[in-house]
Amino acid sequence: MTSSTLRKLSRGFLVLGLVAFLVVVLFLGSVVYSLSQIRPEGGPTVRWSDGPVPGVEGLVLTVEQNISNPGLYSLNGVLFSASLWYAGGSLLHAQEPSQSLSAGSASGLELTLPVNLTQGSVAAPLLTHNELLERSLWINASYADVFQFRLSYAGNLSWKAPFLDLAVTPVVNAGGFGLTVSYQNPSSWNEVGTLEATLVQANGTPCVPLAGFAVDVPSGGAMDQTFPVPVGGSCDPAGGSASLVFLGSGFALPLGGVPLP
Repeated sequence: MTSSTLRKLSRGFLVLGLVAFLVVVLFLGSVVYSLSQIRPEGGPTVRWSDGPVPGVEGLVLTVEQNISNPGLYSLNGVLFSASLWYAGGSLLHAQEPSQSLSAGSASGLELTLPVNLTQGSVAAPLLTHNELLERSLWINASYADVFQFRLSYAGNLSWKAPFLDLAVTPVVNAGGFGLTVSYQNPSSWNEVGTLEATLVQANGTPCVPLAGFAVDVPSGGAMDQTFPVPVGGSCDPAGGSASLVFLGSGFALPLGGVPLP
């Protein structure tokens, strides 16, 4: 092979190398530019369900975030995660299965987080106490299979207790036995259901029958009422306790108990 041929081959490889370099530069430039165009459409929307949800034994928190991808490449492996904390510790965490957002499109991401409010659960104190909850949201994805995309939010979420400052006071008089129940409902849901009271004797034996009281306390309303409680001939509630359960449509929320004189 002559020196002239070698020079021509060398120039050819050089040209090919320059072309490949320019292609890579243009590709990376287009990726970086397109990545810079990804925008959240507004901030996250966070809302509570309008009351307890059957099967959850509590409320459902829904988190939504709209994302716009007007660029040239798809957003792959999109993971949407959320966590909620309060003074008592970590409340819940959830993550949606990965999905994709094609080029030149917009999509809404949604998470649903069930908040169990049954007695003994981490969130049970939220039934009777207002809290300022801390929330964190993350969106992670791969862009054009080259760069990682990450978006995060942190903020507070105000919680209003449906049975704020619940107080249950036993009433014993010549007319019999009763329970005075008082609380406020600053939450967003209307309380329509039944308060069920169980009397337990000092030896741990429940009294029968149970007492049920109809409840209809709208959002922003309050309860302050004394309910008569039937006491059977063999039941002696003195020194025992009384416990309350709120029964709604398909759910039950234990509200705790009080000692009896």
